[in-house]
Amino acid sequence: MLLVVLVLASIEAMSAIPRVFAMDFYHPWGMLVTRSALHSNPYARVDDHSAYLNRVVESSSSPLLRRANAARRRIEPTGTPFFYAAFAFLPADFDVALAIFLTGQYAALLLATAMLAKAAGSRGWIGLGWGVVAAVAYSPFVNDVQSGNVNAYQLLGVATFAYVSAARDRVPAWIFRDGLPALLAALLMFKPNTFWILVFLAAHFALANPPGTLRRACVVGSLTALACAIAGSLYFDGPRAWIDWARYVQGMNGGRLLYRMAEGNHSIVMFLSEAWRMSVMDAEVLMTALVVAVFALAAMRGGVRAAALRARQALADPLFAASCGVVFMLATSPLVWLHYNTFVLVPLAWLLAGRAGRTGRALAAIACVMLAKPVIDWIFPEHGAVAYMMMLFAWVPVAAALHVAMAAAKPARS
Repeated sequence: MLLVVLVLASIEAMSAIPRVFAMDFYHPWGMLVTRSALHSNPYARVDDHSAYLNRVVESSSSPLLRRANAARRRIEPTGTPFFYAAFAFLPADFDVALAIFLTGQYAALLLATAMLAKAAGSRGWIGLGWGVVAAVAYSPFVNDVQSGNVNAYQLLGVATFAYVSAARDRVPAWIFRDGLPALLAALLMFKPNTFWILVFLAAHFALANPPGTLRRACVVGSLTALACAIAGSLYFDGPRAWIDWARYVQGMNGGRLLYRMAEGNHSIVMFLSEAWRMSVMDAEVLMTALVVAVFALAAMRGGVRAAALRARQALADPLFAASCGVVFMLATSPLVWLHYNTFVLVPLAWLLAGRAGRTGRALAAIACVMLAKPVIDWIFPEHGAVAYMMMLFAWVPVAAALHVAMAAAKPARS
């Protein structure tokens, strides 16, 4: 059954190729071309790498490559050195590399939704069916495919963690004990935008293990991060690549991660910053405090001790922990592209499985409608601002559902 689904995913990926712009995929593919020719990393010599790629495209007959280059005449290499090194296996032929990448996106989505469904207590085939629907009708994933981004691959990593953790009594001890810390470290080094999700999963892992075993997990995670750092360094021009990357992005200090709303940023933090003329830092602190207050208010029913027990019980569920991380990421990050909402599939799996009751299912349905491609396509032509606000605040029903679930939970006594 899984083989059939993967074959269908390959067919869908092939049929999607003529429709994609692949402007984000153009970056990791471009690093394959430029690093051997220029013998440098792209962060310190953006103009040189951009110019070289432009010359390569001018001599190419691939319409797909020309389309991607038209959207990225000047590259914006915000990915980590390890991120680009992870794609070193791709062929130099852009069309073939893109076909492999797109097939992987669909396969990652289907595998992820199957594992999320299993982790939520549903059947794997329900998750596969849900993944098929998401592949064609879930706007964030469709955008992920069109832009050639990696959210589906990251989602697979999060789903793998949740699935293994939920099945830890049925898997070899080393997979849970060593594999999950290594996975968290690799995901962070691959692309740090999932920081909040990884923090909550790390909290879940810490609660699910005896305190005496966490030192080993820290060692495994640190060694994995070091291996990823070395891989990124070897791919480019040594440790200097990491230093130049940090200088290029610079976070909230004015680096390239501060995309404006007009550039397609769907961050509520950036929305508040531009609408109310706040600094990005102030807006992020405000949103972080607001989300923390919402979850704290839900947990506080019954006093401080009850809140601690309720929070501990809630975070013992890996999907709930990851769902909280998704909400924090979307609510507090100064950079949120539409395709980042691919991660909303994590709380949707938990909620649609009935883990938060009828209220949770109803709120999940609202989030699904707000992010459904047919709905957005129907509203956008006449009411573009409304469609944009729907995508901007799609995380709010999910946050409300998690709040309701935590408030309704009866904390088990320790």
